[in-house]
Amino acid sequence: MLDIEHKKGILITPDGSIHPFGIQKYGRVEELIDENYHDTAFIMDIANKPWFYALQKELGFVYNVKDTFHRQIEELAQKGIITILNGSTQTTSQLEYNLFCIHTPEELTDNQVQTLEDAYEELKEVTERKSAYVESMAYTKEKNHAWSTYVYGLDEFYDTMHLAKGRKKNK
Repeated sequence: MLDIEHKKGILITPDGSIHPFGIQKYGRVEELIDENYHDTAFIMDIANKPWFYALQKELGFVYNVKDTFHRQIEELAQKGIITILNGSTQTTSQLEYNLFCIHTPEELTDNQVQTLEDAYEELKEVTERKSAYVESMAYTKEKNHAWSTYVYGLDEFYDTMHLAKGRKKNK
């Protein structure tokens, strides 16, 4: 469903739609190409698409392709878009270091709630199998952090957001 393990990131728009971007690759910097970096992958797979232009107009913001993606994540969340980033990398000793970052609006739409609840089992499995760190932050519409500190751990994120864990998908 989300397949965050193999993507650089995922957007979940207010309608609950999932929009992946990039390809996660472990390797030396010289082996990586544009699709393996958040900024360039986002521009290639999301920022230049007609649906994203329409969403920007609908939500009242402009994504600046000349700025970094990471500096604009807060605004995406403030406008109602969830971003899940795969920050995993390979250490100098060729070991995996796995990190997933969730940036979310403080208030989710019903469709976003359903998407996240449906994705819990998949996210739980990959974070446990990869021994991944999970860090999350919610943002208010007033451009503030919704919580006093980041939330660490997938279950802690779901608890903080009052999301059901392990909900059965509608068939």
